[in-house]
Amino acid sequence: MSTDIPPPHVVGPASPLPTVVHRPDERQLLLFCAATWNAHRIHYDRDRARTEGHRDLVVQGTLQGAWLADLVVGWAQSVGGIVSRFGFRNVGTAYVHDELAVTGKVTDTTTNGEVTEVRCAVQVTGPDGVTAEGTATVRIPTRPESSGPGSGTEVRRT
Repeated sequence: MSTDIPPPHVVGPASPLPTVVHRPDERQLLLFCAATWNAHRIHYDRDRARTEGHRDLVVQGTLQGAWLADLVVGWAQSVGGIVSRFGFRNVGTAYVHDELAVTGKVTDTTTNGEVTEVRCAVQVTGPDGVTAEGTATVRIPTRPESSGPGSGTEVRRT
């Protein structure tokens, strides 16, 4: 475990998660459609997107959800934790080539025995405002050396 990981008591309300900026292009939208079997043409056919009232190709909501999940998982790993709950919803529209900032912050922490539960709020924000928002719960052992593979701790189930 890295020595630059903050102990759970340092992670508190309003602690920021890292910011990750995405600028999706046509290729990424098309490949994500293919990977997720999403045939809705507003993601890869500019004329169709405009016919349906959009200013350009629409970034998939599930792609934004994947970015939110990736932010939370990466942050959880950096503090020695695991994600125990995650959810998101789309609240606006993001478009191809928009600069989309994926951000988050800690909203609450609770320590119960050897685990600190950290609740986070995350969002994707573009030039037109928030396009996706979510919440996550991360569980961080208060004594990381007391659990996990190679720790000397044996778990028996009877």
